[in-house]
Amino acid sequence: MDKLTLDRLRRSNLTLPGGRVVRSDRDAARWIDARGFAPLAPADGCSLPSMSDADANGGSWEVTDGSWRWKDTLPEARACVYTKFFRGGGTFISWDQLPYFYVLYATGRSAAEDYQDGLLSRMEKHILGLIEESGPLDSRDLWKRVRADFGGPRSRFLGALAQLQKTFRLTVCGGSLEGWSIHHWDLLTRQAPAGALDDLPLPDEAREQLLLKYVANAVACPADEPGRLLRWDRRRGRQVVDDLVARKRLSLVVVEGLPGQVLTLPA
Repeated sequence: MDKLTLDRLRRSNLTLPGGRVVRSDRDAARWIDARGFAPLAPADGCSLPSMSDADANGGSWEVTDGSWRWKDTLPEARACVYTKFFRGGGTFISWDQLPYFYVLYATGRSAAEDYQDGLLSRMEKHILGLIEESGPLDSRDLWKRVRADFGGPRSRFLGALAQLQKTFRLTVCGGSLEGWSIHHWDLLTRQAPAGALDDLPLPDEAREQLLLKYVANAVACPADEPGRLLRWDRRRGRQVVDDLVARKRLSLVVVEGLPGQVLTLPA
């Protein structure tokens, strides 16, 4: 593969199948379904196409106006998941890909069980209880309720929200687009379509599928990048890569202009 081919293939991943550009909410939802997952904006060390890259409406900011809307309008329409994942930033995930993330990063247990085992902080458990009982709740209302019981800086509250997203307990389910947007929050299991989290794959299958999808979206990337962005330890990431290369489901090749060998799908 040469650099011109790589650039052409990467540009094709910014459009819908057939070449249609992404402009509307419907286009954006279809693009997420095709890609499976994507960050909101470009991130250092991440070769994945972002929602902002794909937004044909463009804009003067790294996060386009369209993608800024879609982080609220798409989950409100239950078209996909929007949560914090890649590098702790906003990430869109299709319902088809969600089971692979869920089986690897969610415990699948009750908040009480995870709290007892030290996997949830008191604030995280409290937030989950509030949303389970009264949700969906918007960020402002949720912060008022949490502050009344815990006090302290708002940064601690935001950290708890981020952690609950990374473990796929909470998800955005809409928001206000007036001024600085305010998310609405709900339990991910309550927002997921019926049956979406039934019959979960085995962890090994989930890792394989996420790695293959990552490479397909990136077209070519350093061999250690997907595992690092997917938060796997180095040994685990290398093991999954080596296995898929040995089975000829991935290839290690040299691309002009890129250092060393990179991962790509077989030609």
